[in-house]
Amino acid sequence: MARILVVEDNPSNMTLARLLLESAGYTVLAATDAEAGLTMARAERPDLILMDIQLPGMDGLQATALLKGDDATRAIPVIALTALAMKGHEERIRAVGCDGYIAKPLHCKDFLATIAAQLGRPEAEKVPLNRVDAPGPVRKTTRAEDIMIKLARKVCVLGVGMTKFYKPGQKDYPELAKEAGEQALSDAGIDYAKIEQAFVGYVYGESTSGQRAVYQLGTTGIPVFNVNNNCSTGSTALMLGAQAIGAGVSECVLALGFEKMEKGSLGAKYTDRTLPLDKHFLLMMELQPFTPAPPAAQMFGGAAREHMEKYGTTREQLAKVASKNRGHAVHNERAQFREACTVEQILATPTIHDPLTKFQCCPTTDGAAAAVLCSEEFARSVGVANPVTLEAIALASDPATSFEPRSMIKMVGQDMARLAAQQVYERAGVGPEEVDVIELHDCFTSNELITYEALGLCGEGESGKLISDDATTYGGKWVVNPSGGLLSKGHPLGATGLAQTFELTEQLRGRCGARQVEKARVALQHNIGLGGACVVALYKGPQA
Repeated sequence: MARILVVEDNPSNMTLARLLLESAGYTVLAATDAEAGLTMARAERPDLILMDIQLPGMDGLQATALLKGDDATRAIPVIALTALAMKGHEERIRAVGCDGYIAKPLHCKDFLATIAAQLGRPEAEKVPLNRVDAPGPVRKTTRAEDIMIKLARKVCVLGVGMTKFYKPGQKDYPELAKEAGEQALSDAGIDYAKIEQAFVGYVYGESTSGQRAVYQLGTTGIPVFNVNNNCSTGSTALMLGAQAIGAGVSECVLALGFEKMEKGSLGAKYTDRTLPLDKHFLLMMELQPFTPAPPAAQMFGGAAREHMEKYGTTREQLAKVASKNRGHAVHNERAQFREACTVEQILATPTIHDPLTKFQCCPTTDGAAAAVLCSEEFARSVGVANPVTLEAIALASDPATSFEPRSMIKMVGQDMARLAAQQVYERAGVGPEEVDVIELHDCFTSNELITYEALGLCGEGESGKLISDDATTYGGKWVVNPSGGLLSKGHPLGATGLAQTFELTEQLRGRCGARQVEKARVALQHNIGLGGACVVALYKGPQA
């Protein structure tokens, strides 16, 4: 059988490639960077090279050119592949002499067929597998194809729950968590004994508060993981649960998020150690003077001013984001603020940090939300044949461009969001034009606008026109934040991401009453935390 050299720096991706290729009978050689790949190719003379185009220390295109330009390896076919491929890479790779290109995840049988075709062989033996787009922990087994099936399983959203969101101080976190968790279990049609693992997110609280929260639902001895990823904590808990299902570690898990907050703006809790946002603060102070305003408002206010200066975005366009979301929240009985406001009323509220007024900043909030995730097999076993599915989810941290070149827009996470969104679109095989409804992280009005661009809803600098044209409300191309978003629904940090899951799942089920998005089939989620962590997820409804 042919020998294939895989040049891949990611251990999970390397494991996946090795298992799949070996299950089809190929001999796999491995290298973790371009130079090592070239050395091995010269010595071993493999029949084919699979090249990750995003290797550290060297652009993958340069690495491909290195391999194809070497006299000893020029005749060896090279296929470039990555789940992070960007538009335009295909032609650039072909221009440096690559023999083939895989732009997005393929079904395993198609991947093997591509390999076989490049080697000039009949199609390799088919392996009954699904998509290879959900890397996760690998369970030890002697059957590689079984591992691939478990790593690639679909993740179903079986049940969701959410409390009303309150001003701080009305309820304690165990009560909030119990309410959201019981709703999710009831919606799923199961009891807590079916839950195999729980991933519980909160930002402000003592260690093991996650255990105390789920003990309101049952004390069954299951693993409970406490999650803290700033404002993206809830969606990070969701991602961990999705990985457990997708990897075959569990059949049914609970993702739960809650927050009991203090009144007023957020501040540092520990002053005797390095702030996790020190790099962000230092960059901000290079670009604008520090003021007495809340630090987050200074960051996103600075991003707003930069957008206005670079692209001509207006104060009215920023205020229209808040007006839109306030109007959406009128029909959300769980939202903290349900009063509609005009653009003029938004602009008339006190300025927090120019140009952001009070109603352009999300409030501190208490609340909880939860989701029960499971495999397709588990869903069928409890009588659910066609659930909402979590097609793809990605978490990104700050790339280098968050800090260089100096930009407030980049520093507050635009490129981090863009990176996560690109991964999700590639893995799901879906583009932004196919999305119907979006819940995104509108902690400040400026963040909603810059996130339009990060998610590919419009070009760079075009988000002001998008909001002016009503493209992101009912009757437009997308409905963004039908729940009212963080600006109106509220922002209990640990619960926010799972509240987005609640809203999108209910939209895809057609259960949202007066705020229902017509014919919603594909939904997108964006949840960001400075420091930084950004989660983007894509869902499909039962009818999709």
